Amino acid sequence: ASLQTATAALRGGAYDFLVKPFDDLIMISAVVNRASEKLTLESRNRLLMNQLEMYARELERLNASLKDMADLDWLTGLPNRRRLHREVDSEISRATRHERQFSLVLLDVDRFKSYNDRHGHLAGDEVLRGVAKVLQSAGRTEHLCARYGGEEFVVLLPETDRASARICAERLRACVAEHPFENRGTQPGGAVTVSLGIACFPEDGSDGDALLSKADAALYRAKERGRNRIEG
Repeated sequence: ASLQTATAALRGGAYDFLVKPFDDLIMISAVVNRASEKLTLESRNRLLMNQLEMYARELERLNASLKDMADLDWLTGLPNRRRLHREVDSEISRATRHERQFSLVLLDVDRFKSYNDRHGHLAGDEVLRGVAKVLQSAGRTEHLCARYGGEEFVVLLPETDRASARICAERLRACVAEHPFENRGTQPGGAVTVSLGIACFPEDGSDGDALLSKADAALYRAKERGRNRIEG
């Protein structure tokens, strides 16, 4: 029944206090109502906090989905050109730091326009999706397969020298040529094929643009020399 006791109780977490003797029903009722209102407010606050946490988790999930969409090609599901450039820059930094090599393979579907003109763009889209699946299944886990644009794809090969890159490129070339694409019999040689160009870091360039340019030049030579082959 002292101010000191009441203060200590409030500091200890009490909602309110009553003064003895407890014979004022109006006062008791007011204290109980205040306690009830505080409990209700705390309950509402907990509910709001739970909702906010739920919304925050959903927002985080949506942001992750948007990031994936921004980095993936809509047709094939492979990493897109934007993601590829980021990965190449990262690989350059890693290879430079550890004095390692790496290679990239730029490949293009041979006579793709002819296939599109003959069978339509929807059939052409199926071929591109099929090539993407072949590249993923034929490559290793550490390889990055990306759609570079149109009917062009890039395979990034970490810690791979030129000789090993050629072996990998030949495996990719053969797997595409042997894949049973629909209407492949209408293509020259009775198969859907790809031409490939190889570039290696650091001898073919010190940045991503230089490496891709070198691989593109090698790819052009492969096209000139008959297609369905590897240069670089």
